[in-house]
Amino acid sequence: MASGITLTTLVLKPIQPSIHAYARVMDLGPLISLRQTYLTARADKAGAQAQADAADAEYTRDSTLFATSKNVSQKVLGDTLAIKLADQAKVAAAEAVQSAVEANLVQQFGSVLTTAVLAPDSQLREALFKGDKTLVQVSLPIDFTGNAPARITLHGADGTDVEALALSPASQIDPIVQGQTWLYIADKALPSGLHIGAQVPLDTTNIGEEASMGLTIAPSAIVWYGGVRWAYVQTAADQFERKLLPPWIAGDTGMVAVGTFQAGDHLVTRGAQILLSQELLPKAIATSCKDPPECDG
Repeated sequence: MASGITLTTLVLKPIQPSIHAYARVMDLGPLISLRQTYLTARADKAGAQAQADAADAEYTRDSTLFATSKNVSQKVLGDTLAIKLADQAKVAAAEAVQSAVEANLVQQFGSVLTTAVLAPDSQLREALFKGDKTLVQVSLPIDFTGNAPARITLHGADGTDVEALALSPASQIDPIVQGQTWLYIADKALPSGLHIGAQVPLDTTNIGEEASMGLTIAPSAIVWYGGVRWAYVQTAADQFERKLLPPWIAGDTGMVAVGTFQAGDHLVTRGAQILLSQELLPKAIATSCKDPPECDG
């Protein structure tokens, strides 16, 4: 066997299959700004409604007086009606502004987060705005089926893992990663705009018992070539075969091979990069000339 090569026999064992996903820490600036705009619009509507109620009461009084005793002139009654209608229009305009801001919130952040942000006493809003929690958008693979799991693990930039809880489907997809998007709440402050990885567990009750068994490929066995992951298995004393790894299935301790590898395969866990380098070396060019310098010309 080639020097510098270490082998490990693959054993089928229970695993928690999961997928790697792309996550981005959301900027709360637009959310905070839209909430403030909404509160201003709501206050404007309340003020307009108060004026409209007063104008309506004034018109009702003048209308009664005009109908019973003629103590109010037709002109005064017309003026109070005009004021009433103008104030009602102001209420409608304020309602339209408030509804537009709320619709903008829902369009950008979804109805669940919008409700939490606009609620009078929202613990989630306070935790997010204070930085005790972080809003994260997770992009699942485009072929992912079913609902996102309630809990996922975010791989922090400092090497630590952070648990996040599902909030709701996201109303927008990430412009870089095309796929299903969900909003998660992480119990830790993370820098806005940070791009991190996420490990999303699969529901084994839906994918069958066989899918909950797998062969774990250690990270040290993986090499990159052509933009995808590969690993080597020994096929003879000094012969090795490079096999393609699934691009997204992952377990607790490494990639999980489903179908490509077999239990009992001798996996190269050290020296895979050496094997790849040797495999990519230019092949010797055969020549019919036994003495190449004399074949010139």
